[in-house]
Amino acid sequence: MLGIFTLCQSYLTGLVCSLTHDPELVLVALVLTLGVVLSLTLYTFSIKDKDLTFLGATGSMIISATATLGICSFFFRFNSSVTMLYTFLGIMSFGYYIIYDLLRIMGGKAGEYSVDDYVKASMTLYQDIISMFVRILRFLNELKSKEEKNKRRR
Repeated sequence: MLGIFTLCQSYLTGLVCSLTHDPELVLVALVLTLGVVLSLTLYTFSIKDKDLTFLGATGSMIISATATLGICSFFFRFNSSVTMLYTFLGIMSFGYYIIYDLLRIMGGKAGEYSVDDYVKASMTLYQDIISMFVRILRFLNELKSKEEKNKRRR
């Protein structure tokens, strides 16, 4: 099951990366994602004794706001600033979920993964990291396109 999930997720992530016109942005997004995930992991290890189960609810609220903004963007044409806000909220929410899922993997709190849930735990964490990577890539694409529009206006 994990292999099929990873294969499908890899295909979709590769498709998103191939739609990026600047391959350098993919590498920058990868390095940024790596840095963010490593720093969130170190942070999580430093607070592993604290009960932060409320992060699940906070992340859900941010995801709900982001999803609502995404649905509204289908019906209303937003400017690039709103799109950047939408993408930034996505990055923040998956940062919350990375911390939350790492705390659940480390155990000791309510909602922790059991020893037999290692596949579910790894799939959840993998999904959080890939989602953050895609949002960071989208954010960088928006910055690049905004920069190119400003250059053409001059």
